[in-house]
Amino acid sequence: MSLLKSIKKNVSVTMCITLLFSLFIVYPASASTFFQDRFEEGDNLWTSTSGNWTIVEDEGNSVYYQSATKEGRTSAGDPAWSDYTVEADVKVVDFNGSNRTYVAGRYIDGNNFYAASLYNNNDGMLEIRKKVSGSTTTLSSKPYALQTGVWYNVKLEMSGNTINLYINDTLELSASDSK
Repeated sequence: MSLLKSIKKNVSVTMCITLLFSLFIVYPASASTFFQDRFEEGDNLWTSTSGNWTIVEDEGNSVYYQSATKEGRTSAGDPAWSDYTVEADVKVVDFNGSNRTYVAGRYIDGNNFYAASLYNNNDGMLEIRKKVSGSTTTLSSKPYALQTGVWYNVKLEMSGNTINLYINDTLELSASDSK
């Protein structure tokens, strides 16, 4: 399901601390799809709060693209959802230093959410993070070789107190949080 492709080699894109729901599929743990977007109809289901988000065509696919070199946030769905999975194909063109790219769920606002984090620390790090009232906590982490220009299917599965992070359909991290 690789829908995102690189836009231009010479475009430096940082999706730092991006609440990226690109190619967003949200579904409950054991039921049908709540929400899915391949951006063929535009981005009218999305709310951008920072960054420069546009839909571009790339190799025949509609791609939701963040072109700013600083933080970009966009979201879709319903804050009332609690047990579901968020899945996105993510390709970071440039981490711009030691920044993170997030795929977030249970997103209330920029100060309250859970996130799968691809963190550009040393050779790379995966994290499950939560942000509550603006304070961020890492619930689970592990080293993971990350490369720019490589596609990662990132899946954040939230069911009750359990939060699982999958990369390319492999369970990489699990955390429990009663909040």
